[in-house]
Parts: sequence; structure tokens; C-alpha cells
Amino acid sequence: MKKTLKLDCLKAGDSITIIFINILSIIATFYYDSVSLWWLLVLINLIASFTIIIFINYSENKHGLIKIIRDWYWYPIILIVFKEVYFIIQALELTDKDKVLIYIDRLIFGTDPTHWFMKFSHPVLTEYLQISYSMFYFIILASPLYAYLSKNYEEYFYSFYIILLGFYVSYIGYILVPAIGPRFTLHDFYTLDTELPGLLLYKPLRLIINLGESIPPNTTIAALLAQRDCFPSGHTEMTLLAIYLSFKYKQKIKWILLIVGISLIIATVYLRYHYVIDVFAGAFAALLVIVIAQPISKLISRKP
Repeated sequence: MKKTLKLDCLKAGDSITIIFINILSIIATFYYDSVSLWWLLVLINLIASFTIIIFINYSENKHGLIKIIRDWYWYPIILIVFKEVYFIIQALELTDKDKVLIYIDRLIFGTDPTHWFMKFSHPVLTEYLQISYSMFYFIILASPLYAYLSKNYEEYFYSFYIILLGFYVSYIGYILVPAIGPRFTLHDFYTLDTELPGLLLYKPLRLIINLGESIPPNTTIAALLAQRDCFPSGHTEMTLLAIYLSFKYKQKIKWILLIVGISLIIATVYLRYHYVIDVFAGAFAALLVIVIAQPISKLISRKP
């Protein structure tokens, strides 16, 4: 007897992922004259949507490796969708909004905060903040992983839903307000290691971060290749959401996340990845996600 595919076995995180990637497909289709491979992106997203639905149906009540894949597939999805957003922004050739963000920072502070931070620069501080900034993908993993290992699966699935929703909110911001950040606009990207040297790990960590943002080593056109991912500061938004989840569920790691998280948020400006207005927007985005998460979850969740 054939098993009928059910949608009620989808968690809120599964549903929001399917919805978002198909929103990207709609954007690509609407701008088909600019997005040359729009049909391929639509096809990939349709296949991904059906794959998620089919696999989750198949994995229901399964154990072992199948269950682990079902429970954790969302983690690599974050990067895959991030690259789709990059592809769309690059294809649309949207105008960078850095000048507006710089103007707002100067209006608030009377100067460029990244220049002001130079007064406090020191190799030890730079090393610490570069390591803190690089902890981002571990920070967002910490709270869901803690819940998962504690077998609090309801907390786990809600946590990964919050994390995914937060990322998708930030991705919308990247499309609406594309910007590359002060390391390109207010500073010389190629002299960063000289102007903000660390101790041991800062260079390889920066190289890994650059690769994640589509900047290969030794390129001479870094500003053209870089992801337009400054506004809002996803690092700020997602770090605050991770801290929120750890306190919400009274996890023992909450104070560690708070300390490392605050360091990471400071690092976003100190290391010239973000304007301060990006950080403010990231904090607002985190608050927005916390407010809208429950209503959206109820809207997209299906009951038997």
C-alpha cells in the first residue's frame, strides 16, 4: 500500500525553509531578464522543496543516521540559501547602499566608528575579537545542540526554527539594502592585516571568512566579489537570538554565550565588517524575529 505524503509532519523550520526558497524562486522569475539562469534556480528550489517533504515523511519514526540527517539538515541549508541570495543580488546588479549607511553612522556619532576604534587597537585585542567573530557558526549551533543532547526535542525544533527564521529575515535585508561594509568603503581591504594585526590565528581566520563571503585569496577585485551582507548585521541578529534561546530555556551555557556573543558584536565594528547602524538593525531584526516567530509558526504549521 502506497504511503501518502503528509505535510503535518513538517516542523515550522522545515516549512519556513520551503517558503523562503520559493520566494527566492519568485524573485528570480520576476527578474528573469536579469537573472540569466533563473529557470535553474527555480528548478533547484522545487526539487529541494519536494526532497525535504519526501525525506521528512520517509524519516518519520526512523532512528540512527536517518534521524540525525532529518534533524540537522537545516544547518548546511543556511549556507546554501546564503549563496542563492548572493547569486540573485549579483545578477540584479543592485546599487550598494554603503553611502547611506556611512551617512547615518556619521549623523549619529559625528565620525566613522571604525576609525574611532583604531584608538584601542592592539594585537592581543584584535586576535581575541577575530577569534570571537569566527565563533559565529558555533554560537548559533550551541543552543539547539544543547537542547538536542539534553533530548529536549521540542526546545530543539523551536530553536532551529528561530535560527532559520532569523537568517531568512537578514537575507531579505541584504536584498533590500545591499552593502559591502567599511573594510571596503572606509578602509583599504588589502591593508587590513597591516593596520589591524593580530597574533597567530587572525590571518587564517580572515581567509576562511573571506572564502565564505565569496572572496578568494589574492583576488584584486574583492569589493566586486564580496557578498552584500552588511545590513542588517546577521552576526549581531543571530548572536542575540542564540543568547535569547539559551536564557529562554535556562541552559547552562547561557553565560558563556553572553560573553562570547558580546565580544562578537563588538568585533563586527572593530574588525570593519559592519557599520554601527548595521548592528542596530541586527538587534532590531532579532527582536522582530522573537515577536513574529510564534504567529508565523501557528500560521504555517499544519495539524493532522
